[in-house]
Amino acid sequence: MTKLTDVLKPLPNNMTLTVKDLTMPLRWQCHQAVLAWIYESEFGRQITALEFSAFFLDFAPIMKAIVAKGMRVFPPSTDKIYVTPGSVLIFTKQGIPEHACVMTENDKIIGYNQTDWFTGTGYPSAISTHDTSELKWEGGVVTRHNNKYVLWAVVEGLACEVVRSHVVGNTI
Repeated sequence: MTKLTDVLKPLPNNMTLTVKDLTMPLRWQCHQAVLAWIYESEFGRQITALEFSAFFLDFAPIMKAIVAKGMRVFPPSTDKIYVTPGSVLIFTKQGIPEHACVMTENDKIIGYNQTDWFTGTGYPSAISTHDTSELKWEGGVVTRHNNKYVLWAVVEGLACEVVRSHVVGNTI
């Protein structure tokens, strides 16, 4: 198994998915990117379009299972939070995973589609890196567009365990 932090790089932008006779390009979203990185970390290679379609098109139940293994993150007493590299961060609203990304260093976050989640610039369907001081905290939760999100951190091993259990035994 490769460390998750060793596979955090831009994902292929030429992947196409076929769903019910409809072929379309994959525009990486945050949850999908995190799951693809975990897959690569666990299985030692990038995920294929066929595997992605089979395992991760319906990502919500998998992300909820990952959140269930996590610990809530509270606002820091300083300007940054420090979380173990390789940990998966998931932002939930009323228990629903709304955004996911990965810690690259103790205070650095990488992910896709991070527009407006941080004070720094994020890009639609593109990768960006942010410092944890860019999180927007208000009253114990992270805010975005006047919504409030609970932040969860899930250590790498537990997040990988959820993905492995979802993939192993399922057929394509």
